[in-house]
Amino acid sequence: VSQSRYVAQEFFNSKTGLPEVQFLDEVVEKYSDTQNNTRIAMQRYAKIHRGDFEIYGDAYGEKTTSKSDYQQMVETMCDEFGIHRHRIKFFVPEGTNPAQKDRTTSFNVMMRNSKGQRRCFFSPDCKMLINDMKNVAPGKESNSAINKKAKLDLTHPSDAAGYMIHKCYPVIRQTFRSYSVNNTLMIGGGG
Repeated sequence: VSQSRYVAQEFFNSKTGLPEVQFLDEVVEKYSDTQNNTRIAMQRYAKIHRGDFEIYGDAYGEKTTSKSDYQQMVETMCDEFGIHRHRIKFFVPEGTNPAQKDRTTSFNVMMRNSKGQRRCFFSPDCKMLINDMKNVAPGKESNSAINKKAKLDLTHPSDAAGYMIHKCYPVIRQTFRSYSVNNTLMIGGGG
């Protein structure tokens, strides 16, 4: 299984006033580990990027080894590339990951919302992520859950990108509640 890292930037569209996400680059290494993928990404961006580094991940990244994936990333970025700790921001779900259905919905809305607006774009350099966008689909027998076992090369890239999309642009569920103020039935009418 490969590990995936994506470089994305958020822009505001001056015509719509809405944020857009552009995926600019990907680091996908088969049979790689967190430190190696972090090194590859930092070799590309540590010297040219002067802002903060925002890292979006899954809840399990903290549980994979005795030293969490996120601790390994920080150590690699700070020790090997001289990035100050205060420039590294983590956005990781506490406890469990957001539901797959919610992450997928967030991504789909950014790809094209109900008004036909596209707010998520991909550089041609993001080959694995583009492949996922074209080929990952819900399983036939399930309730829109993605079949992650159909082809192991698929779903990991879109999962990696999906955590960022969901954190920044979550699905907002509207709930409606009614409350009875008193027991009076009010009827309006005209004359």
